[in-house]
Amino acid sequence: MSEISVHFSFPKMFRADEVVGNLTSFDVEEAKKIANRMTSQWGDQPFSFHFVRRYLKSNGNQSLEVSPTYFLGGHVRTLEDVYCDKRPDEQILVGNMRARDCRRVITTQTQPPSLFIFPDDAVLVEWQPDESECEIVMPKF
Repeated sequence: MSEISVHFSFPKMFRADEVVGNLTSFDVEEAKKIANRMTSQWGDQPFSFHFVRRYLKSNGNQSLEVSPTYFLGGHVRTLEDVYCDKRPDEQILVGNMRARDCRRVITTQTQPPSLFIFPDDAVLVEWQPDESECEIVMPKF
């Protein structure tokens, strides 16, 4: 037997995961619908999510399967893009990307935009925030 949950990340928070009930699968479309109904106490909608499947192995130990991170919209840039843009405020970013062998970053659609490492297994999904039916959620830590 397994249990699947989806965890959303919000801007302006050090660590902000909101676990939303059980799902039947790693359903990206359903997670996007849930994200569209959420807003943080500061009025922000999530910028990414990932799924976690918890299950018991035959030996009784609990095991986890974690999906890649799905970013809700945004703009992905490669190290070469960041370097060629030659923005003065991103000179340190270029050095950090090289030092950490980071090939891509993403700028989120949030206001203000945030910049994150875009891991090799991350997925960029098309998403337009719709705040018409949002309810405030308090992230659980």
